[in-house]
Amino acid sequence: MKRLALGLVVIVVVLVAGVVFAPFFVDLDPYKARIAAEISKATGREVAIDGAIALEILPQPHVSITGVRLGNIEGAAAPDMAEVAALDASLALGPLLGGDVQVTSITLIRPIVTLERLADGRANWEFPTSGGGEATSVRFDQVAIEDGTFILRDETTGQTFQADAVELEATAQSLAGPFEIDGQAVIAGLALGIEARLGALDRPSTPVGVQLDVGTGRLAFDGTLTGLDGAPAAAGRVEASGESLARLLEAVGVALGPTGAMADYPFAASAEIKGDAGSVALGGLVATVGETRLTGAFDIVPGTPLRIDGVVAVNRIDLDALLAALPVTAPAEAAPTASLVPTGIAGDLSVGVDALVVKGEIVQQVRLDVAVEDGVVALQQGTAQLPG
Repeated sequence: MKRLALGLVVIVVVLVAGVVFAPFFVDLDPYKARIAAEISKATGREVAIDGAIALEILPQPHVSITGVRLGNIEGAAAPDMAEVAALDASLALGPLLGGDVQVTSITLIRPIVTLERLADGRANWEFPTSGGGEATSVRFDQVAIEDGTFILRDETTGQTFQADAVELEATAQSLAGPFEIDGQAVIAGLALGIEARLGALDRPSTPVGVQLDVGTGRLAFDGTLTGLDGAPAAAGRVEASGESLARLLEAVGVALGPTGAMADYPFAASAEIKGDAGSVALGGLVATVGETRLTGAFDIVPGTPLRIDGVVAVNRIDLDALLAALPVTAPAEAAPTASLVPTGIAGDLSVGVDALVVKGEIVQQVRLDVAVEDGVVALQQGTAQLPG
């Protein structure tokens, strides 16, 4: 993560600084090849400036560049790691006269950034570090992205992630942070509002806070990140809330089918979370859906299927009300029975229910051990205190 951020910063810094320090009162187009060569030297990638370069000195230095492309590593699927339709940057004049670059604002218009991890483990966001020479002090005050596209492709897992229509505004105290980000994006057809803060990237651990607004739902994380130079991991508190759990799950791609009515209630949840790319542990979970309160803990392992093992305690479940919420289908039009849980999930679950309402009767102290696989729930063991 830190290498990626600093690598992209190197590109912008050399691009802006190269233009600014070029002769002020001459046609800058002849300098495009020289500027591109400096960026190539700093990044180890082929760089092209296909458009024009414009420079204003007064009342404030301002640089505009169009048609910038940064080449990819050998073997990558995309020919370019990044391309930007236009770049506009304003700089503070005083620090510039002293040899420092303070970018008061920079806007990237229609950037397309493709991050790739190849099958052999190489990642295109890892740039060579150049040694020697005195580093110029560089500072970014405000960064904006307009109509951006970001693609993350991992050939080791076969997974691809893409964010479109990215609109972001960010502020940073230095190239290594801390950062504050506010914006929106569309992921898998889902519109997201994004607010984030991230501490300094040059430390062993850094604080992070993220809030995502998804329709009428909200997801938030507040904690710390570690291992930014190697195996990243996170620990902190996660919270979720919204007007309808069913609508939130369906919005993020969990197909509930006719059982969605069972979760069409306001919800709130919080838990302590700790995890990395290989596993996630949720502890101290407290959740409410309608009048039902749930506590528990889960261990989650990403993959196909997604594995979830956990222990859950529930205060009360009104099975009569849940079944009544299901749509009624005429026998002649009946479809195959839908699974009560989404497919693509496997795991073992121990469930305790203090009170279960069934046909107007209350069954107490229900204890169930179940196994879930491919939409099928298998009861391993069960006990209950029957009415009467």
